Order: sequence, then structure tokens, then C-alpha cells
Amino acid sequence: MPFPGKILLRNRQLFLAKWRAIARQEQRPELLESGWKKYSLALVRELLAKGQQEQASETARSLQALFPDDFAVASMARLASLS
Repeated sequence: MPFPGKILLRNRQLFLAKWRAIARQEQRPELLESGWKKYSLALVRELLAKGQQEQASETARSLQALFPDDFAVASMARLASLS
């Protein structure tokens, strides 16, 4: 019987292969992109609009740790820190 870790790895590989094939066939590479950054930037904007500067700044810092070279993330982090 395979170990759970091996099963998870195999399932991940099958899942990625399936979606890579779909993205290639449909000529839609954006299907493979995560929406995490876009969602998080929208969340920071929403928090700032609600006046929740501390939470916005904390969220922006976390996002900046994941995307240190991204201009949009750096800009939002700077805006959150100034608010």
C-alpha cells in the first residue's frame, strides 16, 4: 500500500498535467495562474476603505513577502503603511 505522501504527490501531478493540457489546448495560460495576489490586493484596498489600516498593512506585508519584486504589491504595501 502506497504512503499517503506518495498518493498526494501522484494526485498533484495528475491534476497539474490535466490542467496544463486544458490550458494548452484552449490557449488559455491564465488558467494555471493563481488568483491569490489579485485577491489579496483587493482585500488590502477593501480594508483601507473600511479604515482598518493595521489589518491592511499586515496583509500587505504578508503579500510582499510572497511577491518581493512585484511593483503592484510594493505600491500597495507602501500605501497601507502610510495610511
